[in-house]
Amino acid sequence: MGPYLGLALDLVGESFDEDLGDDDFDAGVGFLITAGYRFHPNIAAEGTVSFVDHLDSDDVDISILSFHGNFKGYLTTLRFQPFVLLGMGATRFQFDQDGNKDKDAGFSAQFGGGFDWYVTPRISIGFSGAYVVTANKIEDLDHSNFGLGAQYRF
Repeated sequence: MGPYLGLALDLVGESFDEDLGDDDFDAGVGFLITAGYRFHPNIAAEGTVSFVDHLDSDDVDISILSFHGNFKGYLTTLRFQPFVLLGMGATRFQFDQDGNKDKDAGFSAQFGGGFDWYVTPRISIGFSGAYVVTANKIEDLDHSNFGLGAQYRF
């Protein structure tokens, strides 16, 4: 139990319902920073910042910045610790289409899971996956985040 910090490579795949020109987007690549506190052996609260640049198609270049507050439920307290994740926050999309730039932001919620594997009692490596549901001005811009990174517990 206690505080932790993490850094991960973040890959994003789109599930957009909205027509943004070409529907064939390349995966976006960015980073995910996590700061949290495990206040129970099986429950943690955390904040995440995710930035993904160049979720591209032939017509549109998209950058995504999101901030989420999450709860993690750990299924075990062993060296290998799978978890489920539920969070809410805000997401900003920046669109660059034919030289015209536009920004929109709105509410977002995410749910998913993953695992932490403890290499030492303080250092873990892990994988997480989450589906992000968007609302307000960014409605129908749902996407999936996949993170692979490391974490340090203080």
